[in-house]
Amino acid sequence: MGTYRLEFSKGPEVRFISHLELMRAFERAMRRAGLPLAFSEGFNPHPKMAFASALAVGVTSDSEYLDLELREDLAAEEIKNRLNQSLPPGLKVKQCVFLAKKEKALMAMVALASYQAKVKLLSSLSQAELEKLSAALLQKTSLVIEKAGKKGPEAKDIRPGLKELRCIGIEDGWAEFTFAVQSGSEGNIRPEEVLKALKEIGQIPIEVDLAVIKRTGLFKKENGRFKPLIEPKE
Repeated sequence: MGTYRLEFSKGPEVRFISHLELMRAFERAMRRAGLPLAFSEGFNPHPKMAFASALAVGVTSDSEYLDLELREDLAAEEIKNRLNQSLPPGLKVKQCVFLAKKEKALMAMVALASYQAKVKLLSSLSQAELEKLSAALLQKTSLVIEKAGKKGPEAKDIRPGLKELRCIGIEDGWAEFTFAVQSGSEGNIRPEEVLKALKEIGQIPIEVDLAVIKRTGLFKKENGRFKPLIEPKE
């Protein structure tokens, strides 16, 4: 019995499927691929697989992760190839590694998420101006936005969880931003909240509802540094 960690991408073809639908797509692909899945015990057994972090509907990703347990050890490359032949268009396994030792749950490991977001500009601004406005936002000690809560609107300060923010280009009236935010059990900043702060606090004229958002990475924190959930090969 072995545990494997997979890195996969979620493309535009499947951007509107929910996290539950994503889980089902992988389970169906694993069955079609003939992988010797390990199952939980109990009245309703399910495959022993766990995802790092749920991705919001409408958001694509370059780098998602899941841990998978099998009844038999297989070559990691074989698992990757079998799944890629069985997954629907838009889902692709990029890496698969065997976990030689037990690690804590993926969801508990995630500490940081990075994103790219393309947003429609409502007035003409240069990249230099947007870079200046973004830098000014990072200089603030608090960024309080309003979010929906169980009992109505709530104030939320996203500044402690906003680690990076840059404008990297403008094309055909669309500005592209990159940012990194806290994610996981210790706190979670949604990409829409960063865009809302850009518009409402940074006074950047953008159409938040039309944003095209992609998650570019998920990271764990070790010895004060952020690292990918699959360590790059030397």
